[in-house]
Amino acid sequence: MVVRTSGAVAPSDDALSTLALQIVETASKPDCTITELARLAEQDPGFAARLLHLVNSPVNGISRRVSDVRQATSLLGVAALQNIALALAVTDLVPIGTAGETLLAVGLRRACAARRIAEITGFANHGEAFTTGLMLEVGFLRLARQDLEAAARLAHRPALSRPTQERIDGHIPHPLTGSHLARKWHLPDPMVDAIAHHHQDKPMPQPLARIAWAAERVAAVFEGGEVDGLRSGAVRAMVSIGAKPPDAEAMLKDLPALVREAGQAFQRKVGKQVELEKVLSDANLRLVELNKNYQDLLASMELMLKDKEKLVAELQRANADLERLAATDGLTGIHNRRAFMDVLRRDIARARRNGSKLSVLLLDVDHFKKVNDTHGHQAGDAVLVAVAKTAVGTVRTADVVARYGGEEFVVLLSGTPREGALIVAERMRVSLQALKIEIGGVRIQVTASFGLAELKPEDDPDLVLGRADAALYRAKESGRNRVVADE
Repeated sequence: MVVRTSGAVAPSDDALSTLALQIVETASKPDCTITELARLAEQDPGFAARLLHLVNSPVNGISRRVSDVRQATSLLGVAALQNIALALAVTDLVPIGTAGETLLAVGLRRACAARRIAEITGFANHGEAFTTGLMLEVGFLRLARQDLEAAARLAHRPALSRPTQERIDGHIPHPLTGSHLARKWHLPDPMVDAIAHHHQDKPMPQPLARIAWAAERVAAVFEGGEVDGLRSGAVRAMVSIGAKPPDAEAMLKDLPALVREAGQAFQRKVGKQVELEKVLSDANLRLVELNKNYQDLLASMELMLKDKEKLVAELQRANADLERLAATDGLTGIHNRRAFMDVLRRDIARARRNGSKLSVLLLDVDHFKKVNDTHGHQAGDAVLVAVAKTAVGTVRTADVVARYGGEEFVVLLSGTPREGALIVAERMRVSLQALKIEIGGVRIQVTASFGLAELKPEDDPDLVLGRADAALYRAKESGRNRVVADE
């Protein structure tokens, strides 16, 4: 399917993109072999031709010409081929047309900057730096496939303020979208972190993240704003991660030519790339003043957004607290009956889907009324708290203990058959019998009776609880302080 937006054509998710991403994911596997990658790459002649064109371009920087995919795969290795396939997949996200040319230049500008920064700072994997730079704007390119006009507007905003403008416009900032896509494509953690944090005020300590952070500031010089300040900031950024000032200045001058060269390597148009001298000469006083006003407005909007986000976070915390309180027994701090029933319904459905086991324990504190009558309700509350704490400490973290009502508790043992539940119940019974609860100098002995039921195919929550309750009744009738399982 071809999507048309404002006269431009967005390429569909065709086999080329699918194959490129398949190579990326395959190369991420620890047991991936060069032969396997070569076989994948040869499946589509069009993809193979583009891959060879990119391999032999100056962007890749190899010294010998490669004539077929297997030779390229053997020469480059798994990681390099993964980077090239990923670069092809990312550029295929970019729509065809004038807006697409601008967007592609945005991505290639960062890719070329990252590669050159890697070269001048001694980072060994130049291909990985190039691909990471290209991935910095993949979230931005993803937006272009959904709303080309919105992406085109953002492309003409100063680069360093784009995440703020995206939030103002109601979009997820592209560092978050891009890092999400990188994780989905199983890319290495250093690349994911570089994408997620390239707009931070200070660079991350990892080398690849530092290169990406500096590349963003280099690209920003050519994408609007107060050019002199952006140029100084780009040089400072490069120097801060190990570049020499003359190398940094030379790179800014070379970048437009590098972007044009990269466009040719990918066989895509990138629009007119303005040289640094022209960019500087066009930065007149009126533009500077207009940009200053714009930056002031963005700063105000950023404060408003932070206030709004703080309020939203507070509301979310308050709602979470309310939900927790609604699901928690006020005395013991464990689940209440309503919350337990919700979990039981969920786990019964899961057990039926997976064919797994599930057991339910009901336990009742023996002679609890006598404790209240003899020692008072404060002592009774202390007993209930101690029973809850002991029950929780006896089971696994994944198991659920709840106060079912009064002195009755219920335990959900997901993945546990009848035999295992009997062991858990007996361990809990012994632990409760060993409790030492002293109130006002008086020691209170605690025991409990247990009823156990394993989920049957025909059971619903009420049926399995009913069978556990019947077993509990038999435990009480037969002398208390014992475990009885449903027959």
